[in-house]
Amino acid sequence: MNKIEIMPPMSNREFLEKYAQPGRVGLAGGASLIDKAIRHAERLIDMELQPSPWSHAFLFEGRRADWQHWVIESDLEIHSKHIRLGVQENRVTKFFDEKCFPYLAVLDFGLTPEQAAALLGEGLEMVASRVRYSLRELAGTLMRLRRPELRALDNPLVVGTHWFQYCDEPLGGREGDGEDYNMGLIDTANRPYEELTESFKRLNATLETVHKSSARPVETALSEAKNGKMNSAEAGPPLEVRVPRAQNPIDVTDQSLIEWDKEKTLLSGFQVEAPHVPFGDIHLAWRPEGFYICSLSDTFVDLKFLDYQGRFPLTEAFQLHFTVENAGKRSHFAGFLPLDINLQSPDGFEIHTEIFRMEAGKQSEPLPVAGYFQRINKALPHMAVEAFYPAKWFGLTELKPGMRLKANIALVSYYREFTMAWAGKPGMSEINDPSEFREIVLE
Repeated sequence: MNKIEIMPPMSNREFLEKYAQPGRVGLAGGASLIDKAIRHAERLIDMELQPSPWSHAFLFEGRRADWQHWVIESDLEIHSKHIRLGVQENRVTKFFDEKCFPYLAVLDFGLTPEQAAALLGEGLEMVASRVRYSLRELAGTLMRLRRPELRALDNPLVVGTHWFQYCDEPLGGREGDGEDYNMGLIDTANRPYEELTESFKRLNATLETVHKSSARPVETALSEAKNGKMNSAEAGPPLEVRVPRAQNPIDVTDQSLIEWDKEKTLLSGFQVEAPHVPFGDIHLAWRPEGFYICSLSDTFVDLKFLDYQGRFPLTEAFQLHFTVENAGKRSHFAGFLPLDINLQSPDGFEIHTEIFRMEAGKQSEPLPVAGYFQRINKALPHMAVEAFYPAKWFGLTELKPGMRLKANIALVSYYREFTMAWAGKPGMSEINDPSEFREIVLE
């Protein structure tokens, strides 16, 4: 987590004189009617619907010949017979007034002098080019703050939402959970992964063309969402899906997915409700003793989202459903990952596992968990689960090559926020009591 420092009481001037440096970013929360309106509008993207303390951002340039700190900002300034709209340079002294700007912060991204100079160069290019506000885009931003459904649509105004990590995680792992991966564009010695960065460069040059070709009217996307249109990870798997045999035994107790051949076992074609996309990968394999499934997905939990008494409701838990039809007989199993409140744990809760045989959409029989259903202990939002379904649960002595069966798999995130199904519609009624299946053949 980034380090946040709360400063002892000091004036705006003292604070800015102390922390303003070239390449750092300033945040300000103003007290004017426009600033208050911006802060109030931002409540719609706050989990607790609280107004934001921030209404403005700016880039510190450093001291000039007048020995004053200057900033690059995009602002609207109205003076007598003169209006400045867009990117401009101003002295930092405009933020000295505590009554006008009761909230201030400085963000330090640890830029090198060369990186800071490059950033300021881009900012000055915008000043020289007289880049101005787009009032249409401002209106669009306000509309999307007020109408969350528009923010999620695949529409011409949205390139996409994602994040990537610029630098590898620190040697010895990050603070808190010790996660230590080389997932950056550069390593911890500031050396780029050239194969990856070259791929980014080639791809970035095509993004505008790709985006233009994928655009469709917002009204069309809204209509598709309201009418229950589904999206899928691909056009869909072939009608007959060949399920590989696991070459090595899979241990559903070892807190690991190392035995999986993820390339061969990955399933495709999961259906989700428009305009969403699948939120996880699901892998399926078999051995004579039974079926194995593992899932790697994202989910989110906030205890304040649900008011309940006693046990966490299974209907609101993360869920993995697996149904097999053999000779007209259906066997449906559902694994649940409910929460247990534990204020001593870092997240304020712990997650345990339960698995049931399902009949007509309801839990009919609890089944043993140990060796059959496990959650890999990774920090949320990562959710990794693994399950073993013995052949005898399906009324079979063992699984054999060439067997033809019908199957469906579904995943449900916490609070039923997102759902995905391998066959049929991804609604909860269909997931709890599936009627559509994929044809599978055991290799």
